[in-house]
Amino acid sequence: MLRPAYASKGLPRGEVVLGLVSMGVVGVTGALLTASRIAGLAVLVDSPWGRVLAGKIIAYAIMVISAATAVFFVGPRLKRSRVVAAAPPDGVYDPATLAGFDGRDGRPACVAVGDTVYDVSALMRWRGGAHMKHAAGSDLTAELARAPHDATLLARAQRVGTFDPSRRPRLSGVQRAFYTVAYLNLGLVFAVLFLLAWWHWGL
Repeated sequence: MLRPAYASKGLPRGEVVLGLVSMGVVGVTGALLTASRIAGLAVLVDSPWGRVLAGKIIAYAIMVISAATAVFFVGPRLKRSRVVAAAPPDGVYDPATLAGFDGRDGRPACVAVGDTVYDVSALMRWRGGAHMKHAAGSDLTAELARAPHDATLLARAQRVGTFDPSRRPRLSGVQRAFYTVAYLNLGLVFAVLFLLAWWHWGL
């Protein structure tokens, strides 16, 4: 099951293709089975069985519309806003905010050591957002403990804030939209399962 947090920074292509193919298969087979089981549209409102089937059809239609919204409108915006270097107003960086300062494409390069965030953009050894195998935009506390040098090399770097690894970043508008669509679809899945159970045992 695809959790919202997994795709909140962009929709994975494989999951998108699998989801679209699955919805297409369910739609076609469901339409064929429905056509073979009912004599006319009046059945959908004139009998308990038909009303449950109508509920399933409505839930499926909402799922398709919300999925299309996520894939064609929300997804591309998530991808475009994927890497953003925006300093927090209060100076406290969380892991997601720090990740935007990766030193690439003109963005500043920052690293966290302990509870301090350093801007290492001006240091020659951090050109391009990387030093040896270490990447900017990350917490290097554990790596520094294993390095042949200590944090004194960061004395020439500017301190730009503090680091809180437990802090959760604020969601952007497009991320909130994605979470809404994802949880709506999750709720619809449970609704369909309930309707199937009712159809099988309650009618």
